[in-house]
Amino acid sequence: MKKHFGNRIIVMLSICVLILSLFGGCGKKTPTIVIGGNGTGLPPVSSGNAKNNEEEEKELPTLFVFEGINEEMHLINFLKIGKSSRKYVFNYSGRSAFISRYGSYMTVHDLIPGDVVELKVKESEQLILECKISADVFRYDDVEEFSIDPDKDMLVVFGEKYYIPENTPVYKGDEVIDRTRLTGNEMITVYGYEKTVYSVQITTGHGVLAFTNTTEFEGGYYVLGNLMAGEITKDLRFNVRCGTYTLLVAHNEQSGSAEVTIEENKVTFVNLQKFVNNEIKRCAITFLVSDPNAKLTINGQVVDYSKAISLKYGMYRIVCTCDGYEEWSRLLFVNSKTAYIDINLEKIVDNNTDDDDNGDDDNGDDDNGDDDNGDDDDDNGDDDDDDNGGEDNNDDDNEEDNSND
Repeated sequence: MKKHFGNRIIVMLSICVLILSLFGGCGKKTPTIVIGGNGTGLPPVSSGNAKNNEEEEKELPTLFVFEGINEEMHLINFLKIGKSSRKYVFNYSGRSAFISRYGSYMTVHDLIPGDVVELKVKESEQLILECKISADVFRYDDVEEFSIDPDKDMLVVFGEKYYIPENTPVYKGDEVIDRTRLTGNEMITVYGYEKTVYSVQITTGHGVLAFTNTTEFEGGYYVLGNLMAGEITKDLRFNVRCGTYTLLVAHNEQSGSAEVTIEENKVTFVNLQKFVNNEIKRCAITFLVSDPNAKLTINGQVVDYSKAISLKYGMYRIVCTCDGYEEWSRLLFVNSKTAYIDINLEKIVDNNTDDDDNGDDDNGDDDNGDDDNGDDDDDNGDDDDDDNGGEDNNDDDNEEDNSND
């Protein structure tokens, strides 16, 4: 079992939270991401499996389960996590940002039914501004040893007992099936938080992804859609669940991306030499910071962001700090001629201040009244528009040509 990207071009400039965790973070306490395992060069670790009593309880944002896409109508179906399992349908467009578990930009087609996401929605248009795979939940990949007792609402994975509510969705491809149809003979992926299961995917077949001509990228990192990430080693190859994914690779001043399709029992080769830049290419990046008093550093060097900054193609650590705000930190894959990056700093919240709702809707439960956290649509973007500068900021991030330079 493996526990585990107008004329502005931003899709190819992928902001990776993933490697913040790999590199030890920036002093902020962040949830451990479920990454690693076979072929990644990183040890497999779990996230949120069992609550550490010494840690503070984490207040989760409202979470949704991705169910499917209507491409013709540009609609996405979601299931709100909670006792009532209310269904929602939102619009998506070129303005919608889709962000992987690792913080990199991905396409809407990288979403898999059963993925647990956080949403920011523009209420007036019911338009998704941001759909981000939640890094707060655990994900257990390719589980073969499990049993289920629907009468006791219990799922047992490698001897650990988890609560699986009656309305927990189980996805077999695009089909939703009842949990009682699980026999224990399938291979599954399990999503949840602490000891509660949010969704289950019946895993499809597997193929192999193999990198060739790796010399220029060895010691760098790759991100494969929302599925996995890790260090690039010589002639790296590893098993991957069947599907089509966006592959990002980067090392020093080299970076690139490609769409790869993994077929069952077949090897998909990716020649990394095609991402090597024989000439020095540069990107003009404009940083739009919500507070002009903030300090911005690139690879540890303070920079003047009042004008566009020229960076060579490659990977960079960007850190933005300001008194009274949480630190903003990302890794950037730079692979386009121009880009605009919105940095919307979040105010430091006093955790001693209790809200009137007492956290009733921490995990999206509706039974205690949707108005506990405001209107459902407000939960997912109405307030966020104000906090993040409204639709203008998201337009900057996402109204892009989406073409490769």
